[in-house]
Amino acid sequence: MEKYIKQLLSDDSRAIIPQFGCVMALREDDKVQLSFNPYLNFDDGKLTAAIMAGEGISEEDAQRRVSDIVDSYNNDLSDGKAVTLAGIGTFSRDSMGRTDFTQVDDIDDAEAQSTEEATAEAIVAEQAATASTEPEPLPEPEPQPEPESTTPGADLSSPTPDNNDESRGGKKPLIVLLIILLLLLIAGVVLYFHKDNAFYKYFFAEKQSVETPAPAPEPKPEPADTVKQVPAPAPEPPKTTKTDPLVAKPLTKRYNVIVGSYRDEQTAIKRVEELGSKGFDRAFVGIRKDHFVAVIADFSNITEAEKMQEQIVEGQYHIESWITNSGE
Repeated sequence: MEKYIKQLLSDDSRAIIPQFGCVMALREDDKVQLSFNPYLNFDDGKLTAAIMAGEGISEEDAQRRVSDIVDSYNNDLSDGKAVTLAGIGTFSRDSMGRTDFTQVDDIDDAEAQSTEEATAEAIVAEQAATASTEPEPLPEPEPQPEPESTTPGADLSSPTPDNNDESRGGKKPLIVLLIILLLLLIAGVVLYFHKDNAFYKYFFAEKQSVETPAPAPEPKPEPADTVKQVPAPAPEPPKTTKTDPLVAKPLTKRYNVIVGSYRDEQTAIKRVEELGSKGFDRAFVGIRKDHFVAVIADFSNITEAEKMQEQIVEGQYHIESWITNSGE
């Protein structure tokens, strides 16, 4: 389940777990910040579709698998247990019945730690199998009298067998496994710091900057006529310009609360007009990648954006939304 949630976070910046909640991802300065909203728990079908494509099963089987896993999550939370999703975070329920979410410190470290734990478990299992199949030592033969040496001055003492040979032979598999584990750790560190690998690009894709057009040069005033003085007309008061919310513009690096994403610009404009009729006078049409999005409002910090999101979800509107802080 975890790998399909990560896939949705990379493709759509959010993953809705039906009857459980929504995990959302914000990327800033090559860091991934995850948040959890328990109110967005409707089934949008994306998690089921990802499992169908990844496992090669039917839609009915994929929905049954999602339902079984979510039931186990909710049962564990009801029993006071914590639910941990590898590489994502831990869910727990407080005394008021609210679900809390704690993100792992580093997604890449969590993946390396799970790999290291799996390798350590394989080493322990192999050692146990080696110990169970090791043959019992044969009884030592009785000492035989040594033949007398006929060479004058010959050393009559025989070499003493080394008792540590047997113990050395038992330590060789362990040394080999330790060397393999060390090589795996070194390879993991190299992959972590190498920006060309697929795992790095999966979570830390570079953001594309939106170019701002240069302002048009102001016209130079014409020189006054020195022969005939003509009174200049009275200056008109400066006109205040207001951004038309129905004209699509690229998203700035603010926390935008998005309520819809469309390929057609006219559909996005119609959505913004509906929001304006409901009293959301800060709504506008934004451009995000190759889509036109309906933005209900934008803010300078994430706290205000989350308050707006909770207001439109828990209030009388029940509008689905998500938050992004870039034009990607």
